[in-house]
Amino acid sequence: MQNDYNQSMIQKYENSVYKERLGVFKDSQLTSLGFLDLLNVKSLYASECDNITFKHQSNIEQLHIQDSMVNLKHIHNLIRLKYLKVSEISISDFKPLKKLANIVILNLNKTHLKNLKYLSSLQTLTELYANQNEIADVQLIKSLKELKILNLSHNQLKDVANLKYLTKLEQLSLQFNEIIDISFVKHLPAIKQLQLQNNKIMSVQALEFANFNELNLKQNYIQNFNPICKHKKYIKESYNLADQNTPTNILIKIQMKLNAIHNAEDKTLQMKILQTIDIQTMKDRITKSIVKQYDQLKGCFKQLINALQSQYQHSQ
Repeated sequence: MQNDYNQSMIQKYENSVYKERLGVFKDSQLTSLGFLDLLNVKSLYASECDNITFKHQSNIEQLHIQDSMVNLKHIHNLIRLKYLKVSEISISDFKPLKKLANIVILNLNKTHLKNLKYLSSLQTLTELYANQNEIADVQLIKSLKELKILNLSHNQLKDVANLKYLTKLEQLSLQFNEIIDISFVKHLPAIKQLQLQNNKIMSVQALEFANFNELNLKQNYIQNFNPICKHKKYIKESYNLADQNTPTNILIKIQMKLNAIHNAEDKTLQMKILQTIDIQTMKDRITKSIVKQYDQLKGCFKQLINALQSQYQHSQ
């Protein structure tokens, strides 16, 4: 009965515009992909399927697998594969991936990937997404010199020095790691978008000469923003907590898209260069000295307004 159903589905897709694009779901009862042997499928999306083996689907160019039981052992048979997304799946063996000679875009989000050992040979890669995994180092990434987009956010990275070899990088996402040193950025001439929020960065000196369109440094340990003042058009947001034991402390949340922060220390908070500061929402985490200055400033404005109103009333 199941075979009859599969045969009817084959006929349906052979006679339709979906011949080259196919979605396979658990609810469709197409739980085994063996029937695809007869199809000229180039783009396949599979969700909650069993027994995905890739033995005969050699025409597939785009493959997206989610919440399925997958064995990558025969994935090298997909000789035309250029796009692969395997997400939210626990993969025990990534070794077969190293044979994907033509892969251009690879997405391995939430697959429990621990290192890049079997990806270092994929020299045709231009985009790699490996966020929300367990990657602790990027020592082997330097061979992926064609990469333009790289997402390694939500991992366990500390030392990312080898990223300096990826000179074609345009977009880099490293948020939610444990990175301190970002000097590698000096060697990335093409970088336009950089996501570094929620790390342990203390210095932004390496960003001084970069030509960004977008930069996010939110929730780090940065004390001095002077090196990136010239990038006032692209900075979206920065909320940083300096070490409480140091003499200067920054604890402000600033929408900086059209502004430039200039060393906003607690003793020299330069309000004149800022158009907006969302200080109220962060008040519970701002150093007492800055809160005091802020309250004093509010009081001064209130007194000034009252004085002007009084002067106006007397002139009438």
